[in-house]
Formats: sequence, structure tokens, C-alpha cells
Amino acid sequence: MARSDVVQRIVKLVGPSAELVSVDRGWPSLLNVQVSSGLVRVALHAGHFADRSYRDRDQLERRMQNPGQDHPVINMHGAVSAILGLWDEESRPLLVAFDASARIGKTTRQSFFAALPHLRAAAKEGWASYRTGSSEDVFAFWPEMLPAYVEMLSRGARLEADAVSSIIAAAGLGADGEELTAAERVRRATIALVRRAAFSREVLEAYGALCAMCGLDFGLVEGAHIFPASAQGSSDDVRNGLALCANHHAAFDRHLVHVHPSNHRLQLHPNLLRGASESAGCEAFVGSTLKALRLPSAVRHHPHPRMFDRRYVHFEGAYKWCA
Repeated sequence: MARSDVVQRIVKLVGPSAELVSVDRGWPSLLNVQVSSGLVRVALHAGHFADRSYRDRDQLERRMQNPGQDHPVINMHGAVSAILGLWDEESRPLLVAFDASARIGKTTRQSFFAALPHLRAAAKEGWASYRTGSSEDVFAFWPEMLPAYVEMLSRGARLEADAVSSIIAAAGLGADGEELTAAERVRRATIALVRRAAFSREVLEAYGALCAMCGLDFGLVEGAHIFPASAQGSSDDVRNGLALCANHHAAFDRHLVHVHPSNHRLQLHPNLLRGASESAGCEAFVGSTLKALRLPSAVRHHPHPRMFDRRYVHFEGAYKWCA
């Protein structure tokens, strides 16, 4: 199949979220892809997977190639570079994405291999990812999920397959007579996941991946919104975030920890203080909680007082205990 035909088919499979700007020879073509923040220009390097591996591994993998020598992946100004292969051996076609950043400028003939078990898992579940022996992340997904992948690339985030699969299952994608509606629900929910992951990454970077309330690390810390993401007018700005371990995140979400907007002093709910005398675990939690937030080194990343004020208005009545 000619690469220009592959590109045309990919755009058709993705649907109204993708607009073809120019085809050229398909290496690259230019697309506009609609994501949550608007249109993202994509330099698409596309290919078609053969039904064989061509290295005696036909039961384990499939292969596509670039057009040949002197056809590198191009980093275009103002565009996100992507390498996508179309796999259509089974009834539901898939897009398979490879890391374009690792191949930019390489002029050699290149082969791209996709593991057949993961392709079949993605065809069934809607999204699958795995890491190759050379530490490259490969993603396989239904074409209508392309906006989620582009959002992931543009924000530098990562989506885990189990989270996406849960959204797909909840939306009932593939149910008779509801596919377009379900597909749009999945697309929006998955993009929201990407935004959440990108926000968490940015907050963790600002806080040095340490919990702002206890200093815990161990990779057990995540970014949490101060003024909740579900509230109208909330933003994904780092100043609306705190890096929190799972325990302090849960306590914060349940309004058991109050943060003073200006001096960042922490106050624990009386129930937590009483519980500290009842078990060693509760005592350890209370004892590990700092007197005030541990703030980012960069002042521009410090939490904004207005975010706390808006939080307390939004959850009116939930913080009467600290009045």
C-alpha cells in the first residue's frame, strides 16, 4: 500500500478529530489533530505493517519500514513528530506508535517491529503499551484514540493501559448502535487522563518528587489539585498543585488537613490527632506530617493563596473544624 494511501486511510479511521493538511509522500505528511487545548500540528511518518516479520518470527511480531535510506524522521518547527504504523490484519485496524524523538535525523534504512500479542491485546482492549528490549515504549491503539496519543506526546505524559481500558469498558465502546457516541466519550475521558498525568508530572518536578506534607519519596508521590480539577474555572497550573504521597493526598481530599493560604501552616483534623494515641500507624502518620508545607525551590511554583481560598469556598462547611 502506498504511504500516501496509508495516510489517507489513517485520517479516515481517526474521524473528524484529524484533518489532513498535506500528504506529500507520507514521510512526513502533515495533520491537524484536535485535542483539549485546540489543534496540534503533527508531522506524521506513516507506514503499513506487512503480514510477516521477515526474520523468522512471524508468530511473534510484525514489521514496517521507513521509505529507505536518506529518509529520516523530520523534526518540523511547530509540529509534533510521530511515527505511526497501520496494522489491519484483523477486523479492527490499529495504529502503532514508535518513539520519533529517538530517530530524528537518522538516514539509515530502519525497520519497526511490533509484538503480535500486544497488537491483539490492543485490538481487543483499545490501548496497549509495552517496552522493548532497547527500552523503547511502543503504543498500539484504536485509530479514534489518536488525539489522546497526540495529547500525550505534546504534554510529555504517559498513559497506562489499565486506566485507558477502564474508560473504554465504562463507555461501552463497540456496543451496537452506540459506537460513535461511545468513542467520543472515550476520547474525551482519555484526554482528561493525559492532562492529569501531565499536571502530576509538572507538579512532581517542581517539588522534587517529595511529598509537600511529609517529605516522602520512594516514587509514591503524585500531583494533586488544590482547587479541584472538577470545579469550574480550575486550572492545571503548577501553582494549583501540591505533591502529595497517597496517604496525605487522601487526607487532603477528605478535608482532614487544612493549609493556611498565606503561611502554609498545616492543621490536622481533631480525629487524626485523637487517633494518634490509638495505634502506632496513626501515630506515625501524625508524627510524619510537617508543621508547614515543604515548598518548591522556585518561588514561581509556590502554591497560590487564591487556590486555597477557592478550595475552601468550593467545599463550604467541610473545614468548619479548623475555624
